Amino acid sequence: MIYEQSDKDKEDADQLRRIANGSIEGEEAGAILTKLFPLKSILYSQPDAEFVLALIYQLKSSEIDKVMEKFPESYQFDDYRRPKHD
Repeated sequence: MIYEQSDKDKEDADQLRRIANGSIEGEEAGAILTKLFPLKSILYSQPDAEFVLALIYQLKSSEIDKVMEKFPESYQFDDYRRPKHD
């Protein structure tokens, strides 16, 4: 299946790549992810989000892993949660 990205998809993919490489972090990264994956509209599962990142935004698997780690806690993507240190 081939999906042709729109100009907006390409802009969003660029932001996601910047999240993956660490040039966008913290609250700014969280705001972008929340805008692109709004929980009020759809309850995204981990596989759903990974699928969208791969198909729509055409991210590489290494980029997907890094982006998935940056989602806010409210998304509950347990495979990407890092243990909290005291």
